[in-house]
Amino acid sequence: MRSISTRFARIPRAAAIAILAALALLIIYGFFCQYEALSETVVNKPRNNNTDIALYYQIVERMRQGEGYYQATGTSMRFYGYTTRPFLTWRLPTEATLLATLPSLGLARALLGLLALAVLAAWVARLREVKKTALWFAASILIPGTALILSFGKDAIVFHELWSALLIALSLALRQPGRWLPSVLVGTLALLFREMALPYLGIMLLLAWREGQRREALAWLAGLAVGAAYIAWHAATVTPLMDPAAESKGWLAFGGWSFALATAQWNILTITLPRWVVPVIVPLALVGLAGWKGETGTRAALTLGILMAAFMVVGHPTNIYWGLMYAPLLPLGWLFCQPALRDLWDAAWPRKKKIVSSGLGGL
Repeated sequence: MRSISTRFARIPRAAAIAILAALALLIIYGFFCQYEALSETVVNKPRNNNTDIALYYQIVERMRQGEGYYQATGTSMRFYGYTTRPFLTWRLPTEATLLATLPSLGLARALLGLLALAVLAAWVARLREVKKTALWFAASILIPGTALILSFGKDAIVFHELWSALLIALSLALRQPGRWLPSVLVGTLALLFREMALPYLGIMLLLAWREGQRREALAWLAGLAVGAAYIAWHAATVTPLMDPAAESKGWLAFGGWSFALATAQWNILTITLPRWVVPVIVPLALVGLAGWKGETGTRAALTLGILMAAFMVVGHPTNIYWGLMYAPLLPLGWLFCQPALRDLWDAAWPRKKKIVSSGLGGL
């Protein structure tokens, strides 16, 4: 049976030891980080106690009654005590417009579920390129499914981040050299749902250019231009509607690794397993993604790494749902964790090879 080789297979011994030491320290440090378990902050709270969810539902309901998006959003934000400045406090209208246009929210839930299943199918097909065994096939369904199953929650449809994250994951799974157009279109759609998809499009653009895929790079640039124009139009529309004195406290919080771990909990395993599991399996996922060889692994690792690094700087405890932006990518790291650790261990402490002599000078 062919084993999976990772990018750690041939790194210098000192580098392997440094990575393993950093991994151990990060896990230990995580045990001392203070953050609330996701099940305590979101999952077990009824809708009327979760202001963000209630806000999003009210916006959609008002739009169904005939109000425009910006009128419905402004009224709802003021009702729930949200500040209306800066313009980024107003979500892009894509998701609310979709939910208000569909005949029922039940159909919206079905659509989100189908999108999650499409993501799973795309990744199962893509991961078959890595290894073709029954066990790997089962793992490629079950492990990514630990995050995707959250898409079937009753209130999942109102999270802009989840729609965007699923589209990012689908875009990444679809992307292949020479067959990048579906990936670009889906990735651009992710940006239209949530501006937090900007880093993903930027990564795809830069790596395509670096790999000599000039046409693909230009396509990603066009996607960024479409997204930037949409966000600029949104900002111009919101600006006259903002309350002059209602300034947001901003998102700079420097929550560090504690907030990064908090955002990483959007997975059925981290919700149901004991809390001490989170500081262990999140760093292991990062190592697994970092070790995944190939263009897809590089893109997945950079997307996840940049988003998590950003959340160490921006985001308050109430913004824990931002972690949905990378939730579908995190379990992919667990698939590659064991071979990555094996290669790191072998590089750090290589086994001595036995030299067999023929006794005839090799003749």
